[in-house]
Amino acid sequence: TTINFNWTATNGIDPTLDCNLTIDGSVNASNIPSPSGTPTNYSVSGFNDGSHDWNVSCVDNFGNTNISETRSFTVDTTPPVWSNNKTSPSSGVAYSSGANYQFNITWTDTGIGLDIIQFEHNFTGAPQTVPYTENSGSEYYLDYPSLAAGTYYWKSYANDTAGNLN
Repeated sequence: TTINFNWTATNGIDPTLDCNLTIDGSVNASNIPSPSGTPTNYSVSGFNDGSHDWNVSCVDNFGNTNISETRSFTVDTTPPVWSNNKTSPSSGVAYSSGANYQFNITWTDTGIGLDIIQFEHNFTGAPQTVPYTENSGSEYYLDYPSLAAGTYYWKSYANDTAGNLN
């Protein structure tokens, strides 16, 4: 994963400052030329999933040093994981006209959290994507009343707040 760091260092005397980029407590890059009052961009690759902290320290030609506030970011490249998909009733032979049917699945995310959970089905004859009806913890349900006799499919999708889709 590549992160683009951006900062603007300002000095009323020195036109260019030398800045160090510190990530997770270690200087990652040093003496990055940063023209006073002009945005500086610096990209760093190779981050693992998780929370990271960063700051910038800059020095002018007179030895004056200043350190920015420390900021945080999170890298999340892992998509949500599903388990325990269930249908109620569990057998197609248990079909009953006018009955309510429930489809459920458990979604978990080891990163920064789930964002959107949807179900796709063809219960009306054509594929359609719908939001879940309810949830209990990490188990999400789609309730469907009065399903006509036939052969159908259903599946579920989830994405997390970082945009990873499963």
